[in-house]
Formats: sequence, C-alpha cells, structure tokens
Amino acid sequence: MARHVPLLLASLAAIFLVAPMAIIVPMSFSKAISFEFPPPGYWTGYYAQYFSSHSWLEATANSFIIAFASMALTLVAALPPPSASCATASAARACSTSS
Repeated sequence: MARHVPLLLASLAAIFLVAPMAIIVPMSFSKAISFEFPPPGYWTGYYAQYFSSHSWLEATANSFIIAFASMALTLVAALPPPSASCATASAARACSTSS
C-alpha cells in the first residue's frame, strides 16, 4: 500500500489541476454573457472576437514575450556556468585530469 501512495497523491494533484478545465473550456463556447451552467447554447463568437481584435492579440504577444524573457533570465540566474563544476579544489583536479 505504501508503494502506491506517491501515485495516488500525484493522481489527486493532477485531478485537482485539470478538473477546472473540464468546466472552463466548454463554458468558453457558451452563448451566455456570464457564467451559466448548463450553457444555453454553444458558439465560437468570443473566439472570433478575440482573434480579430488587434489589441487582444498585441496583449497576448506581450505576455508571451514577458514569459519567455523571464524564463530565460531565470535559467541564466539559476543554472551555473559549465566551469562552475570545477570550482572546488577536488573537482578542479578531476576536471584537469579529464581534459
């Protein structure tokens, strides 16, 4: 039983994270102006408005640019340079003999 606890916890976490999308995605196609369940009908009008709006597409592009820049900055700040593994004396001896 103890062997299955990590799998059970991971499954519960996945359900907790994915379950809201089971409601949000179908509701995004709803004809209702606000949240109404069950939806009175389905249409793609909101998506058509979104993809035809220059201001929404510009805001989305800015979000992706900021996300990519923050990811790159985080990687540069968090990952050590390749030579950092040879920083200690014992590691430096191992690095010099392996070259």
